[in-house]
Amino acid sequence: MKRYSSLTSYLAGPPRRTQEQLAHLLGVRQGTVNKWVRGETMPRAEMALKIARITGVTIEGMTRAKANRRAA
Repeated sequence: MKRYSSLTSYLAGPPRRTQEQLAHLLGVRQGTVNKWVRGETMPRAEMALKIARITGVTIEGMTRAKANRRAA
């Protein structure tokens, strides 16, 4: 499984944010965000919507990025 690029981009900033800060905004544990970023797990649909709202990345953009990685 690939890394969840929208989270990686959001955390990289600017301004730079921590996984702990994003976890707080999403109402999940930091370890959960870490698993998404490393590609161990993927967020469920409702969480993906919340991530999209916070990061400013559309669900379509997240899906397209994932499809592009699979094709490479």
